[in-house]
Amino acid sequence: MICKKKIRTTRILIAGNGSIGNPIAMMLARSGAECITNADPEKIEVSNLARQEYSFNQVGKNKAEMTTLNILAINSNASKTLKSISSGITYDNVADLVQHSDIIIDGIDIRSSEMTWELHKNAARLKIPVIVGYDLAGTAMIKIYQ
Repeated sequence: MICKKKIRTTRILIAGNGSIGNPIAMMLARSGAECITNADPEKIEVSNLARQEYSFNQVGKNKAEMTTLNILAINSNASKTLKSISSGITYDNVADLVQHSDIIIDGIDIRSSEMTWELHKNAARLKIPVIVGYDLAGTAMIKIYQ
């Protein structure tokens, strides 16, 4: 019972809702997580559908917003605690997003390394763990920073 409450109430920031962040968000929702913030500035493309849990009618829409919508379809209890940040991780919001998180999933696109640095710098300052996922040609890898 304690584990169920813990996953339900842990504040999770998912930075990037692509091939790493989107499937993790869906698995967390199926596990009972309710306090998820999704942050991604990109739009869904047809090529994303093979490895991310989006539907064809979501193509062209923001990844963070659609990930949040799809989480609600899995776990409607999360309606009051889910957030989507369609601007993604930015210099203006990174400190606040990190400060209000208990754990961070880093799935930021490799092309945005400056935001990855800002995310990790703020997390290290507050001692918030960051889990980094790598999608390498179908092989998954993770690294945890504390």
